[in-house]
Amino acid sequence: MNDYVDLVRRTCMRPEGRSRLEAALWLALLIAPVVIGLAWGAYFDDRAYVTFRHARDLAAG
Repeated sequence: MNDYVDLVRRTCMRPEGRSRLEAALWLALLIAPVVIGLAWGAYFDDRAYVTFRHARDLAAG
């Protein structure tokens, strides 16, 4: 009987731990691309600004 109670407790505890892990993984999978996109976007914006400023200076003579 005691083994059965331990088995039931372990089985009942498993989904809660799994759902926390699943939530953490989803959070990491959603945050990582956003951070990369923001950093990469800022990098491209800076380069585009420098390129257009250089082109304007060349056109101005």
